[in-house]
Amino acid sequence: MNEILFMCYGSRAGSWDLAIFLLQEFNFQDVKLRPLLWKSRCSLENKVVFCYNIKRGLIKHFYSDLYFKRKVYYMDTIGDKTKAERVKILFKRIVANRSYCFNFAIKWTGVLFTIWGMITLFTPSDDLLDSTLAWWIRLLLAVSIVVGIFILIYFIGVICALKTNKIELMNVGNNHHVYVQYGDALSPDVLSENAVTNRRNILVSVNRCFDTIIDDDLISSKSLHGQAMKYLYAVGEYTEETLNAKIQQILINQPYISVTRNSKPKGNLKRYTEGTVAEIQSSSGCTFFFLGLTSFDRMLHPYISDVEYGTSLIKALQYCIDRNQGYPVIVPLIGGGRAQTRKEEKDILEFLVKLIQMNRLSINCDIHIVVRESAKDSISILRLKK
Repeated sequence: MNEILFMCYGSRAGSWDLAIFLLQEFNFQDVKLRPLLWKSRCSLENKVVFCYNIKRGLIKHFYSDLYFKRKVYYMDTIGDKTKAERVKILFKRIVANRSYCFNFAIKWTGVLFTIWGMITLFTPSDDLLDSTLAWWIRLLLAVSIVVGIFILIYFIGVICALKTNKIELMNVGNNHHVYVQYGDALSPDVLSENAVTNRRNILVSVNRCFDTIIDDDLISSKSLHGQAMKYLYAVGEYTEETLNAKIQQILINQPYISVTRNSKPKGNLKRYTEGTVAEIQSSSGCTFFFLGLTSFDRMLHPYISDVEYGTSLIKALQYCIDRNQGYPVIVPLIGGGRAQTRKEEKDILEFLVKLIQMNRLSINCDIHIVVRESAKDSISILRLKK
């Protein structure tokens, strides 16, 4: 068995579960993970160390016997983009937030001129423009000033939009809040920097047969379903077989229908009712609420009706209210990706927000609605803010 050391620096340095999640991208088999502190003096000769900078989003690995000699030869770098790609992404984000920026500029331009109007009640402003100029020139100058101020405030709104990664959507009382933010639903960084603990509940949509085989045929390793279960396999608490047995034991009293091998060529043959939840705890502090959402056709393509989707989310929210144990609930965009639900992610976000707003009096924990980081150029969270 190989041993891989993990060094993490930046915000929430040394996060164990983040380390495990990141290593999934490299698809290592039979690996023993060991966290490595920045000032560690353990023997590093001929070991592979992964170094992750959270703030810059770069993953680098190198042969660590060169590290303490300050002769580090990076063998791989992930996350770097060309200047042209950065500009393109920046432009897309500005377009996605154009509605917010326009309303921001309208609001503050109005506020500014309201204040100016109050000031002119006491201070004459007739001499600001030369009275000898033709009336249409004075009008043109006045309009130019207003437009210039509007554009300036608009660009201030753009800067605010680009720097905003998290908003507080509502205060539901009892010191609990609902947040909408960009990030990775499996990362502890979705919690605030001053959080007392990293313990959290993560709602993850899976198929209604609760399959655990991550083979890029039945379940994609790139889906949140696949990533969450690979996370559990990586910490050594479960294998595909033991996790499947645990889930089936949890769901033993839940209603289901049997499907045939002809209609579902691979995986479990018990299809549970939409909205069924299997709760799996991890020693890393995560509790996964696996939500049975989609069904499979003969080609193993997931599908779900609009009625089933709505019912599933209502049941999921109620389960989160009943079983959160006072810890935050992380809610990704359930069913994101039109291949599953035929719904745009922005529509899913709006539906989740409205559902939570309708049940705000029942909310008894912090809820973090998480939008994937790569969706910044298509989904604006600021437009949700009233």
